[in-house]
This record gives sequence, structure tokens and C-alpha cells, in this order.
Amino acid sequence: LNPIKEKWRQYIFSGFGQESFPDSICNITPVTCGLLKTYAPAIHCPMGTIKFSFIQAGAYIPPHTGGYNYRIRAHLPLVVPKIQENENSDMVKMNVAGGEHVIKWEEGKMIIFDDSFEHEVINETKSSRLILIIDLTHPDMTEFQLDTLTKAISYKEKSERVEDQNKFSAVVNYEDIKILDAVSI
Repeated sequence: LNPIKEKWRQYIFSGFGQESFPDSICNITPVTCGLLKTYAPAIHCPMGTIKFSFIQAGAYIPPHTGGYNYRIRAHLPLVVPKIQENENSDMVKMNVAGGEHVIKWEEGKMIIFDDSFEHEVINETKSSRLILIIDLTHPDMTEFQLDTLTKAISYKEKSERVEDQNKFSAVVNYEDIKILDAVSI
């Protein structure tokens, strides 16, 4: 078992090549979906995501990067662990750039940072943390850069879909699919 995945859950509204704003999430969070479905800076961010990030008590997410410097990441803390006896504020934080910048979340106060810099997340408290994460296009990108990047990503995704379809058709017996489809009716 992966100890990180046991303590860290992400609930995707949009991104990662998945259906955007699926009913399974929007039926539970209609206000959040309603607000974000039309928020252009987020839904038009190339390779961006909108998600809840839930981290259980005692979680540690090792240093990692977001991988893209053409976006910035917004964290809106919804539930931040209340510091209990024998705990301190250093027990729930994010270190960015090797600890050069320390971020301590406060409920309702948005933090925006460049997640292409290495960062790690620490929650050594006895409570869980919930954050709404929204990726936004980096404000220094020009319209030309954004348009070029969007076209390149779209081309890459289309190429991958064609490649995946070719792999799929090479290994699937279509008679089996017809049988499965008939059984599901």
C-alpha cells in the first residue's frame, strides 16, 4: 500500500483528462460546481485542475513539483486543523522551495503560489485538512503564448487518443464487446 494515497484524497471537479464537473461531485457540491463551471481563468487553464484536496491527520506528502510553470495554483483552505494541546502551527504547513517559504493555511484565506517550485505538505496534527485547489493560467503569459500552448496541448491529446484507439482496436475482440453490450441491456 502507498502510505501517501492512504492519507491524501483528491476529488476532481475538472482536469486530469476526466469528465469536467461530473454529477457524482456536483450533486454533493452544487454551489461549488455552479461557481466554478463558468470561472474562465480556471476552466481555460491548460492542463489545469480544480479539485478538493483532503489530507488526513498525520499525513506527509514528500517534496514534489507541479511540473508546469505556465500556471499558478490557488489554495482556498476550507477546513484547517485547529491546533490542540501539545500541537503547534508548524505541524500543519506547506514548505516551498526547500523551506525557503513556509505557508500556513487559514480557513477562508486564499493562497496563490507557483507549484512548479518544489513543495511538501505536512499535517502532523490529529485532524484532517480540506483545501479547494484551482489552477490558473500564469498572469505573465501573453495571449500568443497561451494560444500556442493550448493548441500544442490539444494536438498532443488528439494524437494520444488516436494512438490509444489504435492500441485498443489491435487487442479487443469486437464480438466480445457486442456480447457484453447485449448483456448490459
